[in-house]
Amino acid sequence: MPARAHAMQPDASNDDAVLRRNTCVRLVELHNLHEPHDEGHDYPLERSC
Repeated sequence: MPARAHAMQPDASNDDAVLRRNTCVRLVELHNLHEPHDEGHDYPLERSC
């Protein structure tokens, strides 16, 4: 995935964005994180009668 980060990088001399993205990708993969499932529930704060 680093190639994708390099393609988005505006300044070739600064690798901070690439390193940050790679760290995020590693953490997501390490902890097996996924997008939350949308169950379609709506929890209003007030109940209408």
